[in-house]
Amino acid sequence: MRSLNRVGYISILCAGVLLVLTSQWLYVGAFLGPVTAPDVIAVATIALAAFQWIRSPKAQRLNKWQRIFLAAALLTWICVGMTTAIRFSYAEAAWLLLGALLVFSLLKPPDFHHTRQATNFLLGGVAALCLITLVSEAAGLTNSWYGDLPGLMQWEKENYWIPVAELLDLDGRWAGPFDHPGRAGIAGALIVVWGFVNRGFSAAFFIAAGLFILVLAGSNTGYLAAASGVVIAAWFQFQVRVTWLPRWLPFLLVLLGFVGLIAILVGPNLTLTGRTTVWPTYLELWRSSPWLGIGDAGIIIAQRADLLPAWAYHAHNSWLDVMARNGLIALMGALVAASGAVLASVKAASRGRPEAFALVTTLLVASITQPALVWLFPAVPMAVFVLAVLLSTPQAPSPQSSSITQTAVEPSGRMSTSDQG
Repeated sequence: MRSLNRVGYISILCAGVLLVLTSQWLYVGAFLGPVTAPDVIAVATIALAAFQWIRSPKAQRLNKWQRIFLAAALLTWICVGMTTAIRFSYAEAAWLLLGALLVFSLLKPPDFHHTRQATNFLLGGVAALCLITLVSEAAGLTNSWYGDLPGLMQWEKENYWIPVAELLDLDGRWAGPFDHPGRAGIAGALIVVWGFVNRGFSAAFFIAAGLFILVLAGSNTGYLAAASGVVIAAWFQFQVRVTWLPRWLPFLLVLLGFVGLIAILVGPNLTLTGRTTVWPTYLELWRSSPWLGIGDAGIIIAQRADLLPAWAYHAHNSWLDVMARNGLIALMGALVAASGAVLASVKAASRGRPEAFALVTTLLVASITQPALVWLFPAVPMAVFVLAVLLSTPQAPSPQSSSITQTAVEPSGRMSTSDQG
């Protein structure tokens, strides 16, 4: 029981997210009939986290932007769940894991130490799972993402930079424990950025693991997202020491860098590997049911009618996807939540804690060309989005107490040992 006290409920919920990802990778759910492995994991995780949540003190006070984010994200989760269930006539218990993360955090927020602990655990666990996946594929224990798709392999090699594919005998871009290289790239980007805002061995581990995953995934979105997050983190860490520079400059640098990297990575492929050809179709599909969306069933029908190619089972844009799939109400909730996340994390960055804003920036950049933010299922990026906002707490200890205002410093005036490294 004493050891359990050191683990916050937020870490237990993140363990559930990691176990759901692992079960999907191993396809365990296919053998459990109507009750899938993610459902069982989610229910068990929520029960254990609820026990710890009841026992934990209310250690953190949220600012208004954090509350706006959590409330809007929760309403979006409800709206997306209802429209999905209505349109597709099914629901999963695994969805409750994301809802529990939002409800528990809103009613009794975790303190900064437990939130940071959960982020380390989740992203470190993803890095470890990626390594296990790579070893198991090399040993022939599990199959790679490609299977028997030689045409796709060749297309990937022609359109993406995959420098280690031949060295590691990979068929093309690597998806790891995820179902697509794009999602693996987003995970790698988050791990890199998290390493950049850490110190010591933790920083070296996360940066090395994240870069390795990024290069294996060969995701242009991942490269752009990681670069944007690192620039934000570096700038705000530097600005703590050089306070006379304007605060709008990092945003300009990120914008210019983003445009430059797009020009380098995309090159002559102006369709963003086919994205711009399907975005107008998704807009047309949305217009057929603007308020509640067309649901997953509508996407499947459009594919069967050859309105969408087989690979376009999502819009490759988080905002267009939720609008077409779940309607304007869900989109408005998602936009309000994202606005709250940006404002909460910017306030934290201005106090010398850029990790939240760096992670939020990484996810928002990735959301432009990938479904980085899924407002229903307990995916890793969405869990990191919630953790990033919780890291924006006003009570977070300051890493530069001599250069930051006293509101960011603990009452004792000393850095918390939980924030070192």
